Amino acid sequence: MEGSREQNERGPCYPVDALTSWSWDMLRQSSEEYVSKLHSTDCPGAQYFSLLTGEKIPIRKSSVSWLSTCRENSEHVVLILFKPKEQQTVLALHLNGKWWSVEDVLKTSNSSRQNLVQVRSIGERIVLYVLNQIICGLWETSPGDVPFLIHPANEYAKVFWQQGEAAGFYTVKLKGSLCDDCTSQCYQLSVLDTVFVRRKYRRLGFGLQILHDFRCTFPEDHELGISHPISPTMYKVCHKYLQSHPDEQEHLWEVEVPGYPGQRANVWLTIHMGQNSPVRAPDSSTLTMHTEDEEEGQERGCEGRIGVAASKGGNPGGSSLPDISENNSDDKTPMEKRLKRKRKIEDFSEVSN
Repeated sequence: MEGSREQNERGPCYPVDALTSWSWDMLRQSSEEYVSKLHSTDCPGAQYFSLLTGEKIPIRKSSVSWLSTCRENSEHVVLILFKPKEQQTVLALHLNGKWWSVEDVLKTSNSSRQNLVQVRSIGERIVLYVLNQIICGLWETSPGDVPFLIHPANEYAKVFWQQGEAAGFYTVKLKGSLCDDCTSQCYQLSVLDTVFVRRKYRRLGFGLQILHDFRCTFPEDHELGISHPISPTMYKVCHKYLQSHPDEQEHLWEVEVPGYPGQRANVWLTIHMGQNSPVRAPDSSTLTMHTEDEEEGQERGCEGRIGVAASKGGNPGGSSLPDISENNSDDKTPMEKRLKRKRKIEDFSEVSN
């Protein structure tokens, strides 16, 4: 009873709080049992999921499906409820034995889950997926935005928690990790790869906090990178950060995979010369970087569709459905002294949007 009283005082136990000790197998088995009971004698009567608008969505085998939450592992799946005749519109996720709205999946009742927290549990991994593929990819996207890929299962990531809900995330390609499954090449330095902040949390300085946290997370690394191409808005964030941290100006690079010396461009140098990125334009395999505009509150978000892991109501592992510049500082730094001796850089092609 004491535990129940404490939980009531903290609020409801949201999925990210309840799934701390769950495995993907446990989650899948729980949802498989639920699917098997739909329209059976063990589950009498019609079932509905109520939206905030008051609309009730019938829960049938034809309106649920499996969703793969990572790029390479078909076992890491969750059961979703989608809108009838709109399979790309995710309404709820089946977690911890019940249906949760997308917004509730992003909430926590754990007061210690605040600011940037590393993703470790499957509950946190699901939060990362929802932020990336549903919030960033569908709800808060704009025409012309470029999508993030689904993150790998073991991608280093942190979720930004604010006032009991997930406000954003960033991910890192760790030094020494494989660039992809088709090559033996490894990242030559740790690279800040994807960043997203929800619209209602923009213009609050979270971009600067993320850069600072990225630096503090790898204190022993002399050089750190940001994935090419860096958006103009991210350049503004980098400019502010490097102005207030002059010792970092020589050590932050825009990086093309895998990040050998010839595949890097110094971020501060690029900003100071007033040029676009000297790193060559990316091919289709290059990961992109999208960040919030600290001044305008605009994000180069992600567009795309939710990829479903199996046929409606089926078992996981089936065939997939279609992919459902500011003024420079007057203070002289070591980097600025180097600029005086550096020959003029040739014009570079524009950063891809």
